[in-house]
Amino acid sequence: MRVILAKLYEDGGRPLARHRAVSIAPSHEGILSLHETHDRELRRTVRKARVSNLAGTETILELYDAVVLFIDDGVMTIAGMEIDPGTRKATAQSWYVEIVDVRKRRTLL
Repeated sequence: MRVILAKLYEDGGRPLARHRAVSIAPSHEGILSLHETHDRELRRTVRKARVSNLAGTETILELYDAVVLFIDDGVMTIAGMEIDPGTRKATAQSWYVEIVDVRKRRTLL
């Protein structure tokens, strides 16, 4: 599904300050998918949330051990761990996700 999202934690894994979290603007747009897969490096099955570019050819963001915390009226929050591909360092991250209804956009044009 097509979404726009904003990260709710800073790069170090700290929650955004309340005044920043309230006024945060979506910073990424793409295609969201959530699935279970076996991760060779972790040697276990993980639930991954992935946002790909609109063409679906490149992964923009990825959360490991993703859990959907909230869904209501086209908005959701997904929490998990981001893993740096170079250092393999894991940090906590949550995404505020808005579903883009492509059908409504077409009728408005």
